[in-house]
Amino acid sequence: MLIYLGKYLPITNETLNSLEFLQLRGDPAVLKQQMQLFNHKFQIINAEDLNSEFNTLASDGISKYWAGNNIFAMWDGIQNAGYEKLAMVARIAQTLPTSSSNVEQTFSEIKLLKPNLRNQLSDRSLEALLIINQELRIIKKFKVSNLLIRKKILQIKFAYKIFLCA
Repeated sequence: MLIYLGKYLPITNETLNSLEFLQLRGDPAVLKQQMQLFNHKFQIINAEDLNSEFNTLASDGISKYWAGNNIFAMWDGIQNAGYEKLAMVARIAQTLPTSSSNVEQTFSEIKLLKPNLRNQLSDRSLEALLIINQELRIIKKFKVSNLLIRKKILQIKFAYKIFLCA
């Protein structure tokens, strides 16, 4: 898990600046270059497919897809018009975190789970502990009114305690 995370981090200013393509405002050549840069960094689709779809979109008229300030509606319209690969790149770009706090929290959790005295944990065990910890954090965000959810929380807590003691 950490190996894959390290492949994409840190997100550079160049990558963040390339996200301006999401608004589809400005010179189409610059937008295409920004989209190519983002796609190259994350290797989402074939570069030739991206160029082909973008050229068709540019000749079709980008401005007709503008939906005010609603970027999601704009990209829905572009996807519905048949530019599915461009829309896929945009959807992935929209999922990037706006801060690194989640990553920093994960590394803090790793430090808690794998201190110097417990550095014999295998990568598989460490990953399992992190997943349990993340599930527990997600479940705690929701109001617990359902008996099945309460049971799941107890199972996760129990597994977490047993794993830490092992």
